[in-house]
Amino acid sequence: DFIDVAINPSDTAEIAMATFSYRPLTLLNATDTIGFDANNSPIKPTSAGNGWSLVSDVLFDQKGNLWALNGYSERPLTVREKDGTWYSFDCGSTPKNKYTTKMIQDFDEILWFATKSDGVVGYKHNGTISDASDDQIITIDEGAFSGNLPSSAVTALAADFDGELWIGTEMGFAILYNSAGAFDAQPGDYNAQQIKVNFEGNVEYVLGKTHITDIEVDGGNRKWMATANAGI
Repeated sequence: DFIDVAINPSDTAEIAMATFSYRPLTLLNATDTIGFDANNSPIKPTSAGNGWSLVSDVLFDQKGNLWALNGYSERPLTVREKDGTWYSFDCGSTPKNKYTTKMIQDFDEILWFATKSDGVVGYKHNGTISDASDDQIITIDEGAFSGNLPSSAVTALAADFDGELWIGTEMGFAILYNSAGAFDAQPGDYNAQQIKVNFEGNVEYVLGKTHITDIEVDGGNRKWMATANAGI
């Protein structure tokens, strides 16, 4: 039951696959197949006691480093560098031991990942993966001083060419403008915003409380949204 796949942009013969299983991450290349679990990586099993681990999303950055999102663990964000060195990151109390869902990396090399119940976490390693002392973390959630998402159940993430983070939830979508600047902003100054339109004399939010399942950005910076019950 594969959850996500990723292709290495610097080596298109290398593919990573994520699962919820006893061997949660598999790396395929032209010559080998490598499985990763708690015995040969920082990826940890869930607390269910069956020995399975959840890797809910994988991605390669432009340097060929493999990032994996390890849900239901103390350190949900892990990376395997090109030379095979692993690191895992403490991303604060919010995502610990939570059901993780989506992960992306934006054009500023910031990692954004979502949880099923606690919003979005942003992780900025500032170009030094091996040195956690200069890392920055932010959480975007519901509430006027916590990010103002329409729902904490985040289902989709996308970064556009303008430095904006598009966040899909079970109750509509919102946009975090100047997402890189949110790390240095004060509470209440990094709220995500919903788009308003006039419709038949009323002001409404675009797509209202529609359940968003995916958001993709095309080469023209247009956003395509998939929904649970309202098409694309």
